[in-house]
Amino acid sequence: MRIRLPLFAKFMLTYICVLVLALIGGLVINFKYAEILESQTERYNEVILQQSQKVLDEKFLAIEKLLYDAFFSTEINNFLYASKSQSSYYYDMYVASRELSGMTLNSKVAQEFAPLNIYLYQARSDVVIDGTSKYDVEYYFSQVARYNDMNLQEWKDLQLRYKWRASFSRKRAAFGGVLQDVITCTNTLPLAPANSNLGTLGIMVPTEPFQEVLKAGIIDKEGAAFVLDEEGTVLISAGSAAFPGIDLLSGPSGLYSYSDDENQAIVTRLPSSTGKFTYISVIPASIYLRQIRSMQNTTAAIIVIMLLIGALLSLLFARNHTVSIKMLVTSLKQHAFTRSDLSNSANELDYIGKTVLSVLAENNSVKQKMEDYLPLLQSSLITQLLKGDNPDSAKTVASLEASGIYLDKTLFCAIAISLVGGKYDTADVEYDAAGNSANLARFAASNVVSEVAGQLGVAYSAAIGLEYIAILAGSDLECASFEEKLEAKLREAMVFLQEHMGIYLRFGIGTPRSVGDIHISFREARTACDLSLYDPLRDIVKYQDIEVSSQSYSYPVETEMQIISSVKNGSKERMRELLQEVISENFKVSKLPLELARCLFFDIMSTAIKILGEMRIAYNEAFDAEPMRLLTSCKNISEMENVLIRIFDGLCEIANNKQTSHNEKLKESLVECIDKNFQNPDLCLNSIVDIFHLSPAYISRFFKESVGINFVDYLRAKRIDKAVWYLKNTDMQVNGIAERVGYTSSVVFIRNFKKIHGITPGEMRIRL
Repeated sequence: MRIRLPLFAKFMLTYICVLVLALIGGLVINFKYAEILESQTERYNEVILQQSQKVLDEKFLAIEKLLYDAFFSTEINNFLYASKSQSSYYYDMYVASRELSGMTLNSKVAQEFAPLNIYLYQARSDVVIDGTSKYDVEYYFSQVARYNDMNLQEWKDLQLRYKWRASFSRKRAAFGGVLQDVITCTNTLPLAPANSNLGTLGIMVPTEPFQEVLKAGIIDKEGAAFVLDEEGTVLISAGSAAFPGIDLLSGPSGLYSYSDDENQAIVTRLPSSTGKFTYISVIPASIYLRQIRSMQNTTAAIIVIMLLIGALLSLLFARNHTVSIKMLVTSLKQHAFTRSDLSNSANELDYIGKTVLSVLAENNSVKQKMEDYLPLLQSSLITQLLKGDNPDSAKTVASLEASGIYLDKTLFCAIAISLVGGKYDTADVEYDAAGNSANLARFAASNVVSEVAGQLGVAYSAAIGLEYIAILAGSDLECASFEEKLEAKLREAMVFLQEHMGIYLRFGIGTPRSVGDIHISFREARTACDLSLYDPLRDIVKYQDIEVSSQSYSYPVETEMQIISSVKNGSKERMRELLQEVISENFKVSKLPLELARCLFFDIMSTAIKILGEMRIAYNEAFDAEPMRLLTSCKNISEMENVLIRIFDGLCEIANNKQTSHNEKLKESLVECIDKNFQNPDLCLNSIVDIFHLSPAYISRFFKESVGINFVDYLRAKRIDKAVWYLKNTDMQVNGIAERVGYTSSVVFIRNFKKIHGITPGEMRIRL
């Protein structure tokens, strides 16, 4: 007994140490594996959703482009302004219907979304036309495209509700002969203030092609995918809808608990490239939990087996006073995680040592992978904070601290950064001659700005799409001191990047706030950054320094009418003066937010479209390039002003050319009419008025200005010249010649002849 007890105790101690090390390694690997598997599942779901997002964005943009092509059509705009009292009303309707038919048959959208219907509702005559025919509104609503959830008056009110850009909605309608879900994309015509709506252009397409794309992006048959519009309404859905309790409108991304703690799903949210839609993918958490449970069960089984084997070995050792190390090695070979390099062990103890080292190496590998993913995780968490996730929740705090982010400062200030100009403009994704790219520039800018801002406390960076680099800076300084020193640090970083790397930045700085209002500071920073992009004189803009006119912009109807009048009269100087007054009023007297600034310039552009309709000018004749694309590509107000002035200068030149051409034709017609009818004794200014339907004063003034002499003198000279010809070439009497050239009295003829030539017709014949 003196020998058995110490030997048994030593064996048990050795066995327990080896077993504990193996179990700890297995548990660590199991825990890390669960975290990685959840992260990979979320990332894979996000990648799949991004693919669906790209395809659906292209489909939505294709429909919206077809709509823009339609409402920029001269034929459609002509019918829009037509009324039944005009003689050309039905011709304009026919031409507009033929234009819609061509777009329906020839567009790629029509080939992809069959059936497809492009329609124009003209409010002035209360009719609807499409590519096939003209409909009474009541007939069109009841027979062609009937919506189940609205009546005719509701449909008409929806059509005339002012929309300055395309609006998408989903309805249940009898479309194409089948009751189905359809998406309707509409836009009010013309592009003008809401009180001048003349009609609506609409495109109706089935939702099935969109649903097929969403179904292809669902990674599990139990999952679901949704597309939400700007108001948070579900536009398209696909897959299972059995996720009660999930908040699609404003819920978080990531692991989401709903109904109760036993039900969980992974929710992924992505905004569209245009900002109009939100793409959401939902998959049950059981997808990766099944794999985790399987691994947990396997680990538990191994633990139980190893405990049973250890107990058996202890009993055998107690009975036989010894135990073979080989039995332990055999047990490890049967149940431990083995590798190929363990087969070359020198002996059993060497094998046991290598087994333990293998477990530790696996653990270190998992840690290294987690460290590699740490920057991406930090960026994701910062992005969630900037977008409004609650930073005070226990779950959020734990996630932030685990990734090395600490929100223990008094004030936090959000900074929005945009790359502009230089060789690293973010609009250019190609590599330059030095082998650098825009992504490299964004990386460098993010690191440099984070470094200098962090000197005041802490600073964390995140990429917000391709538009902004976001910096979250925290400090314990007083608010005024923090703002002043932060602006100085940002200018220091900006100068360094310009001089050493050729990177040009524009900054928007939000108001320093407490940790709970970080998202408000970031929203202010984005607004300030947007303003800096439209003001070339300010590269660092603080939100507190902005005088924002958030109500509306100023573009009076009287000013618009004066612009239209000056263009139609060809007066470039007056037109430029009026445009500069509007721009000065909205951008120098007050500061417009970005969205209202865009609305104003597109509103002014709608005035140009209105001029085309009133002057009957073809769209291609007026514009060499797409004016909307030119405006959206401008980087500041000055560039947009220059583009508008060039567009309106071109319209003035067209108006001048048309006026000159009209005057030449009128002059030729007047002279030709006199030359053909001067022998008629009744020909006079009043008879010319009856022919050309113009006032006597206008014809008299126009004839004098264009020909050089007045109407009466020209008619007298024409008659006397012909009389001279008769005197020279015929033997006709003076009375007969007077009648031939349009005089009823020979006395009047002789008096006019002598007034021009100084002698009588008889004396002229003698001289000839």
